[in-house]
Amino acid sequence: MLQELKELLCCLNETLAPERFAEIELLHQSALKWQEVPRLPLIVSYPYPEDAKFQPFPHGQVFDDPEKMLFNQLISAEITGSGDNTSPS
Repeated sequence: MLQELKELLCCLNETLAPERFAEIELLHQSALKWQEVPRLPLIVSYPYPEDAKFQPFPHGQVFDDPEKMLFNQLISAEITGSGDNTSPS
């Protein structure tokens, strides 16, 4: 397994707040059904700053390497899945 993927999985394990998963999923489902929600769900994709703890692999590298593809898919969870209740996830 890629060392970068191992480190990201460890970080996610330490920072994700599983108790919020159902809340986040319900918020997204409700918004997609045009139901009233307390706030809009937000998913943001942006370039990572050079000093970010984890850097995504270049787009062209992920198609031939499932571990790199998984890493790039999980990297946003490091921010959006944290226990910070002020996060827009």
